[in-house]
Amino acid sequence: DPGTGLTLVLPLTGTRPPESASAAIERSSFPASNRNSFGVLTARLLPKSPVVEAPAAPVPPPLPAVALPQPLVPATEATVRGVVRAPDGRPAAGASVSVYRAMTVWPEWRRERLEQEQAFTGSDGVFQFRLAEPRGLLLRVQHPQFAEQLVEAPLGGGVTDVRLEPGFELFGVVTNDAGAPIDNARVAIESVPGDNRRAEVRTTSRSGAYRFTNVPAGPVRLVARHEAWQPTALPAIVVGDQRRVDLRFTRPAMSPLRGKVLLAGSREPVRGAVVELLPLNGKLGLVDTHAAATDAAGEFTVAGLARGSMRLFVRHPEHGAVVTTQTVGVVGTPLEIELPRRSLVTGQLAVDAGAPLWRGGEVLQLRDAAGQLAFADVAADGSFRFAAPLSPGFAELRTTSTAFAFQRSFTTEVDVRIEEAMATTLELVVVAPAILRGRLVDETGKPLAGASLTRTKLLVEGTRNITDAAAQLDLSMIGRQVAQLFTSDRDERLATSDQAGVFTIRGAKPGPLIVRAALAGFGSRLVREAVGVPGTSRDLGDIVLPRAGRLQGHVLRGGRPFAGATVMVVRVGEGTQPQATTVTDALGTWAVDDLMPGDWRVRARLPSQPAGSSVRIERVRAEGPPTHVTVVLDVGRTVRGEVLDTDGQAVAGALVSVRGRAGASTSTDASGDFALELPDRASELQVSLADRSRSTIVAVPRGDERLTVRLDTPPTCTIVASLAGLPGRKLLGSAVLRLAKDAAETEGEVRSHWVETPDGELRWSLCPAGLVRIEVWCDGYAPVVLERTLEANKEHALGELLLEPGCRLTGVVRRPDGAPIANAQVMLGEESDLELFEAGTRTAADGSFRLTGVSGRSRRLVVRAVGFAARVVALELPRDVLAPGPLVVTLEQGAAIEVVVDRSVAREGGFVQLRRDGRFLANAEMTEAGAATFANRSAGTYTVQVVGDPRPAKVVVVEPGVPRVPVRLP
Repeated sequence: DPGTGLTLVLPLTGTRPPESASAAIERSSFPASNRNSFGVLTARLLPKSPVVEAPAAPVPPPLPAVALPQPLVPATEATVRGVVRAPDGRPAAGASVSVYRAMTVWPEWRRERLEQEQAFTGSDGVFQFRLAEPRGLLLRVQHPQFAEQLVEAPLGGGVTDVRLEPGFELFGVVTNDAGAPIDNARVAIESVPGDNRRAEVRTTSRSGAYRFTNVPAGPVRLVARHEAWQPTALPAIVVGDQRRVDLRFTRPAMSPLRGKVLLAGSREPVRGAVVELLPLNGKLGLVDTHAAATDAAGEFTVAGLARGSMRLFVRHPEHGAVVTTQTVGVVGTPLEIELPRRSLVTGQLAVDAGAPLWRGGEVLQLRDAAGQLAFADVAADGSFRFAAPLSPGFAELRTTSTAFAFQRSFTTEVDVRIEEAMATTLELVVVAPAILRGRLVDETGKPLAGASLTRTKLLVEGTRNITDAAAQLDLSMIGRQVAQLFTSDRDERLATSDQAGVFTIRGAKPGPLIVRAALAGFGSRLVREAVGVPGTSRDLGDIVLPRAGRLQGHVLRGGRPFAGATVMVVRVGEGTQPQATTVTDALGTWAVDDLMPGDWRVRARLPSQPAGSSVRIERVRAEGPPTHVTVVLDVGRTVRGEVLDTDGQAVAGALVSVRGRAGASTSTDASGDFALELPDRASELQVSLADRSRSTIVAVPRGDERLTVRLDTPPTCTIVASLAGLPGRKLLGSAVLRLAKDAAETEGEVRSHWVETPDGELRWSLCPAGLVRIEVWCDGYAPVVLERTLEANKEHALGELLLEPGCRLTGVVRRPDGAPIANAQVMLGEESDLELFEAGTRTAADGSFRLTGVSGRSRRLVVRAVGFAARVVALELPRDVLAPGPLVVTLEQGAAIEVVVDRSVAREGGFVQLRRDGRFLANAEMTEAGAATFANRSAGTYTVQVVGDPRPAKVVVVEPGVPRVPVRLP
């Protein structure tokens, strides 16, 4: 009974089990307060022999089958059900499962508790709820012996399989620079770059003590905050290996940030608005924030800040949200923040021709600019309406059904704009989705039911390796306005095979698709296929999953078991992406199941601690005992330091990496501090700005444990402007900012940055000083260009910048054989912009496109499609915009520039930079063998150079029709 914890166990005395696996006993005589949401008590019929406890051996047994109960609810109501397992895979009894309603999206997951919705698992680990509204549900799973978990319930119902993790303790004391304890400080466990651990916070006692219990093992960032001190942090500690960690404040806080929150239009003060400050590269939910609430006068004060730029996020349940960048450290006038009004969102689905693709009852999910979740049902006529008003700005709309895709994106997701008005009406054309079908079978041809096909964040086309610190910290890599605070970079299950082993993937993006097919007991494998244009269907035939093997073992460090190390396994011959990762437990043990027979590369490491281990190659067999591997981590030394600029000011967000170690990198915090674990020998660090425009190599002799690194940074200032589009002075939410110094002073290289401009407000604090050419580009508008002489360390107002729509250009994108290319990106700008964001203009199914913003300052057309080389077309004006027919752009198959760096220069984790006509195009990380590849490059002349190498760049010529161009450096 979820309310009382009562479990009824009926031992069997006969020789045969009964036909039924469960029995329901009416308990209408029970008091109402003791009834669960079913109104029935479910008794599990178990064997007479007691349940065997989990063995102490480090390797878990294969997952036992758990018979889930059939829903004991009317057909008109939904059931949320699942099973909770211990770390060894066996059902976990005594777990408490509570249900919450998600108010905001992952990773923040603000939530509200659903009353009286709680269950306690019995010996089978099963839980079940009956709910009238199953959308947006979160399950909080707690167990006295394991770490707490918060998981998302399947949107359309289904089984949730929760695997608990061992829980560890972390405690310590927070003191000031004099060693006195600090009470009421906030101590937070935060996610390290590349991880998705949600933040946990504790408050120190009078003695300055804090304590976390039942925390999952692994690397974390530990941060302490107090209103009188600048935050202090340890960027990489390992829960499980370290139990006590003390923190010490050393710098008094900068001046507090003060301001007032008003209602746009009436300028009435807003009470109860939540004002939050978080790092520029942080995500709500993964980091702790500086937060304050406005009083009756709408005023707020945020204290305990460090110098630097931060993200300012203001929300109120009755008004729209505001997101902006705020510079901290300079005493200025109090801020005035105006919250826009919310808007009721309605809409209509339509099709170009033919019958509707919906029946009514399909569900749409909307994520607004504040991260709020909302759902709406599609009516039989295609109309929909969201019940509550939502925050204006960019939003993401998706259908939880796969019956149709949106014409604008060709997928089940589309970006929309919610206006600052009483109501916003969305008119969306939908098309039949592209379909991939196949069948999963074993080696004998027997169908495999219940196998999952999952697209992970490591398998998305074009994604960077998570160990590339630049991908995590470079603000120019941010794509959409909502991408910074709320991103969906978690694993996504696309399909599940049925009893016949058949799976169907609908609505995936046209182009290459890589998914992982997996089923317990069978070897998971990567499936690489091409998704066609909407409306097409393709049969993949039978896909064989062979019987699986297992790798298991221990990780030792300093001769003792090490908890919290990440163990990665990569199949030999299939690239460098991990097939699976796991974290060692309290005994330093680990195990990876469902591996294909063959040779596997095994390595253990810690983020930001590159001492690491050597690579082991082991063979996995489907038959016989599992392969046991003992991995030994080198014992390193922790080196701490600070990064300062030319003026002696702290540089926040600087990248610090170890030369010769892939993934061994970290970033400086708001105070310019960093910590890295280095091998116990002489090493070298490469320290650079986030965009790698400035870099230096620092030698670290053996024995050094404290460094001061100075970057030769140019003097900078802050520019502020208001962006609006004509006609109507429509506020623009994002822009590409190009900044070029006078060529007489520097090399004259243009630096491009993607910036968010909430409510049309542009603020950029890294603008070079001196004579600067400033270009502001917005999608669909001609750019604004101006020159200013800017004084360093000051804020310069550029006033209101009005962008004109420019001329309209129509065209068509084709293959060399004349066939149209659908879903190609089309934009005005530079080829390097493809690294900054995805263009809003896409070609239709017939390859046609239409875009605005063409002018004398924006005459470079950039076109890219998956699988083809990008092409840059210099428009002839006014001929191309006045031509009677569309501009034809033909894309060619691209060449791969394969760079191999000489071993005397190559260092694992180093970067090779590609340029064309003096313009930066892309960075590629070197592999262990010193190789770096730039795929899908068009014909032309390029230069390649190892970042940080003082020698001149090497010229590379790509001839038309050549599939690969080998290059050797130096």
